[in-house]
Amino acid sequence: MKGMAALRLLAVAVTQRRFGYVFLINGQLKDWQVMTKPTKSRSNAAGALQELINVFKPDVVVTEDIDEGSKKGKRARTITQALQHSRCLREAGAELCQQV
Repeated sequence: MKGMAALRLLAVAVTQRRFGYVFLINGQLKDWQVMTKPTKSRSNAAGALQELINVFKPDVVVTEDIDEGSKKGKRARTITQALQHSRCLREAGAELCQQV
């Protein structure tokens, strides 16, 4: 991973009907968006994450930590967990960080 001065961070969050992301370089906001299409299926969400990784080439991808006590709905939990285990994260070599 690059030094902190060059850290490229992509954070994603999922709700029942929304998929949002923020992209930071050196702690500065560079891009953000909220979309609806990625929450229609796990494959749509994985495809959206793949596109974001291709465009931004992050060093770290941050997702929510979905545990037993999560108040997220079943759909949001399923999609978030699918993102955490997606092949595109492994292939990109980005570090996964789960935050509450």
